[in-house]
Amino acid sequence: MKRENWQSKIPSFLLKSAIIWPLIIALLLLIIVIGISATVSIQMGFVIVGLIVVVIGLLAFALVQMLTALSDYILGLGNQIKSVQSEILLNMPIGIIVFDEDDPTIEWVNPFLQKYFYQKEIIGLDINDLDEEIFELYKEFREDPSLKAKRFQWKNAHFEVTYLRDEHAMYFIDATKYGIIAKNADLGRIVIGHIVIDNYDETVSSMNDRRKSMIDNLVTSDLSKWAKNYDSYIKRLDDDHFLLVSTYGQLSRMEENKFGVVDTLREKTSKANTPLTISMGISYQEKDDVIDVDDISEQGQSNLDLA
Repeated sequence: MKRENWQSKIPSFLLKSAIIWPLIIALLLLIIVIGISATVSIQMGFVIVGLIVVVIGLLAFALVQMLTALSDYILGLGNQIKSVQSEILLNMPIGIIVFDEDDPTIEWVNPFLQKYFYQKEIIGLDINDLDEEIFELYKEFREDPSLKAKRFQWKNAHFEVTYLRDEHAMYFIDATKYGIIAKNADLGRIVIGHIVIDNYDETVSSMNDRRKSMIDNLVTSDLSKWAKNYDSYIKRLDDDHFLLVSTYGQLSRMEENKFGVVDTLREKTSKANTPLTISMGISYQEKDDVIDVDDISEQGQSNLDLA
């Protein structure tokens, strides 16, 4: 029993054969040296034995101090790592929800994610009763074993959500800044449009220069004001042809307003007894595509031909 207790106090890495055998060999060599010295002179043998004892004592003392310092260092490092882990769990912009093993009951949530629930006590609640969007995300992860992570927009924020199946937990990494960048990049995709006044030549052929100039100014002015309202650029390329340069975000606004300039121009020119209509062919850069202005412009022209 005493031997077992003594061994339990020794770190296991010190009992490896790579350490034990060199020590045994060194001890045998010391015994041989002492034996040889004793055959030469008893006094010399005692002196060598004493020196060896002193050296062993110093080495043992240094080894104990080294092991103690190493143990303190490892203990301090372990505490520091635990402290950093706790800091990350509690204060870093990472939300964590831990669920029950068998159902979506919330067992724990960290403070970062708790704030999105306005300090409401949520431990023990079914996530479906708390937030339908997160519940749908949870079901999606549960039903698709191959799904490990997903982008998730929730409460005006963007997250990269990772599901840890074995730990029954979801990690919400705040990616709002990058989500906004991605959204702006999407809305900023280039748009090129070709706008043509239908039957322009036939309509103005019988007009005098003054009336023709008035109609041209009316069309140009209305198209310019319309484009300016959408932070877009428009340029007259020919008597009946305009070039529009805009962005996908502004194009979405134009679509929402059903390209009101078409009706406006038709009404104004009708009142002037010169009814004119316009046709548009618009194309834009697809997501994740390299910008190719020529290709976008050609596609816009093709769309105009279809129109």
